[in-house]
Amino acid sequence: MEERIVNTNELYNSTRLLNDIHLLNRLYTFLNIQIIGNSVLGSPIFTIKLGKR
Repeated sequence: MEERIVNTNELYNSTRLLNDIHLLNRLYTFLNIQIIGNSVLGSPIFTIKLGKR
């Protein structure tokens, strides 16, 4: 069975999301990841774009 980058069998929280975003960014350098704001709890809200546009 192939190993997944993001483990969907574990409880998910903002810390795990941040770790997964960093991992995806290292593996796929064409991703453009930016913070577009913060949630009401103060966590960053990300946008992830594929490619250069």
